[in-house]
Amino acid sequence: MGVTRDLIRLFTDAAFDEIPEAAVESTKKAILDDVGIAFLGYSMAGGPIIEYAKAVGAGVPESTLIGDGTKVSCQAAAAANAQMAFDTDFNETGPGHHIMSPLAQSVLAVGERTGASGRDVITAIATGYQMSGHLHLALRPESVEAGQGTRHIPATVALAAGRVLGLDEERLNHAFGLAWFLIPMPTTPPYWHEWWRRRGMFHLAMVQHGLLAALLARTGFEGPRDIVEADSHYDLDKITATPGPYAYPIHTLQLKPWPSTRVDHQAIQAIGELMDEHDIRPEDIDELNFKGPGLFLSHPWDNPEPKDYWEALYSLQWGLAMAALGYEPGRDWLSEERLRDPACLALASKVTIAEDDAATEETVEAKPTATKLVIEDIANEIEIVAGGNRYTMRKTISETLGSPTAPMSEDQVVAKFTAQAAPVVGEARAAEIAERSLALEHESDIGSLTALFTAG
Repeated sequence: MGVTRDLIRLFTDAAFDEIPEAAVESTKKAILDDVGIAFLGYSMAGGPIIEYAKAVGAGVPESTLIGDGTKVSCQAAAAANAQMAFDTDFNETGPGHHIMSPLAQSVLAVGERTGASGRDVITAIATGYQMSGHLHLALRPESVEAGQGTRHIPATVALAAGRVLGLDEERLNHAFGLAWFLIPMPTTPPYWHEWWRRRGMFHLAMVQHGLLAALLARTGFEGPRDIVEADSHYDLDKITATPGPYAYPIHTLQLKPWPSTRVDHQAIQAIGELMDEHDIRPEDIDELNFKGPGLFLSHPWDNPEPKDYWEALYSLQWGLAMAALGYEPGRDWLSEERLRDPACLALASKVTIAEDDAATEETVEAKPTATKLVIEDIANEIEIVAGGNRYTMRKTISETLGSPTAPMSEDQVVAKFTAQAAPVVGEARAAEIAERSLALEHESDIGSLTALFTAG
């Protein structure tokens, strides 16, 4: 039948009762997590995104803008909510370049429009995550090195949204082909760093394009069919190879305990462990010496004096200082009050960065293959110098909280969600959202849940 149609049939054949329980549970936690960090993004930098969504989505009250509460078109709501979540650098990692924000927010927004059940939403998101894993891990090595890892995000959005819209196999094929025509720029320098500098709306654009493709196909608009077979970036023989049904949401979905790039979490956890083990106080620290991938010696990570939210998100020195000072990850790391705190700035200035050649090689040479689903071996080494003593720890990703081998517990995900959502909606409403999200399969109409995504 062809690779494209095999991927489409993941969606047409998907049934909630056939999804493994582990995939259902990981998907529900990921949905709750992404809604929580969208609240954070709304609080910290959501103003321009919300205003844009209201402007382009006005007059079509279909789906809720997280935090603000206004209902706009499903396209505008999904795009804005995904961008706010993505802008926190606190979002899921796994095969498919942070696919959970565009995927979850698109399905929630379209589900609110259509009155989809919680089972419909879980099925579409879990299946979308599986398809994204198929595609990402079949990218040819030279395409990965050229920064083409985001190519299939709009197509994944189109199929997941199309499933919720009730598109049949033929119309899903058209939606897939229409979405495939948005080819993101390569995520390699200078494009990626330039995008950061300009605060580009990466996911906002891709989500809108993916949803537009699904909505066009729903009205009968036709696009190219069987499009994947025509794309030379993918090894077609690998696309449908998988360790098992829903293996990617079960085994590769990683949630972040800290708002920073995934490959410095090893050091963040090591700092906490060393300080607890040796009873080190932040004020006693003379040096924080980091050793890891060489990328941390470049923009935007090497920045000991971040001036705003955006710079703080990507500053290695700032994240390590916040970990040592014991602030709660999220808004407490990134607030204006914290950025002006002399003690925080002083500790960040004590962080040194050195390259670990092995960690750099592991980062650069890791290829997406069916046998290497997670880069587990990238290591950080942290040294704390305090009171004339040196305390050192080396830790790999597989040993660090949030990895598939050390996943965040349900309680940890709820605590993270609450810390981001409660300042916007209050403790009681945050608790209700968390409870209902973790029992999402019992929701008959997702709109009754999304209606809570704003202050009461």
